[in-house]
Amino acid sequence: MLPRRFFVFLFLLTLPAAYPALAADDANVREVIAAWYAELRKGTDARPWKYLAPGAEVLPRDCPDRCGPQPRALKFPRPLYPHHLVRRAQQFDYEIEAMTVERTLARVDVWERGWTYAWALKKTTLAAADAWFILERRDGAWKILVYSSETRALRPKDEAAPVPDLSNAPSGPLWSKD
Repeated sequence: MLPRRFFVFLFLLTLPAAYPALAADDANVREVIAAWYAELRKGTDARPWKYLAPGAEVLPRDCPDRCGPQPRALKFPRPLYPHHLVRRAQQFDYEIEAMTVERTLARVDVWERGWTYAWALKKTTLAAADAWFILERRDGAWKILVYSSETRALRPKDEAAPVPDLSNAPSGPLWSKD
């Protein structure tokens, strides 16, 4: 029987080989998330389904308070996901708060911020959302299985952050532009 030290040595020997793969997976997951947000920001030209895995769900659908999850449809309604902050805001930013990447699955928690100019108030307002992704690696590429974004209260550090001047920006939500 081999001593326990031998198995510990073999385990420690294989660890460095696993770390570069995990670092590359982290970068690939970040690229998919950045591409997802960039695609949704394209307005009516958005084609985000290329980042979705078969059977993926984008939550909540048009009725977040009264409907449960609904399956991804082959024909997407126009405009795509107008209720998500990434689509409503005139200026948008996101911050990855936590990421767990394993061999074939990843979970990413994202804090979204969107600025809109309120014409009646004559000032720029900030809205925030808490989003999360579940991604799956299929055929070597990461695809989104579930994306969910829900409006949340501002964090204290966001309340003190500088607000951009959007008084000269085009009015209306992103999806109304053609």
